[in-house]
Amino acid sequence: MVQAIRVPLSEFSTAGFAPYGVCHEMPDRRPDRTAGTHAALWNLGDLEFTLKAPFVGFVRYYRRGFICSTMERHPGETQTFVPVGGMESIVAVARPTEGLRPDPRTFRGFLLDGRKGLTLHRGTWVRHFFPIGSHADYVVVTGRRAPTDDVDNIDLAASMGIEFEFVLDEHRS
Repeated sequence: MVQAIRVPLSEFSTAGFAPYGVCHEMPDRRPDRTAGTHAALWNLGDLEFTLKAPFVGFVRYYRRGFICSTMERHPGETQTFVPVGGMESIVAVARPTEGLRPDPRTFRGFLLDGRKGLTLHRGTWVRHFFPIGSHADYVVVTGRRAPTDDVDNIDLAASMGIEFEFVLDEHRS
């Protein structure tokens, strides 16, 4: 029997997402550098690619409900996702672990408004993305060239007897 754990959605912000990765939102601090008076740059975080040269791609996720029963992690690299088109979605994450299983106590679902991107820390457990509408589009920066590159997968239902269900308010479900 699989235990369904209902998870309320967390606010997607720099502070709230910090254990899992980097929220791409305008920092509330001075820029790291400027280029005269015409540009300012804030460094949001470092990218790491230890296995292969990174590339940029485009990915579309289709609506499939709001149950998370599998997760994956990428121990050798960060992954960056930048939304295109302003479509809302949910990302499921759990903090990096030493073992081959995520810690269910660190599982969170973040509601993404389609205006902020994210970079996942190396080893963050993730199930990306659960569109609120019919689909959600992202530009992705990754080093994974094949589905088997740098990945640990887990079937939460089969190996841990759990799955997570996101709690949406009535006007979104």
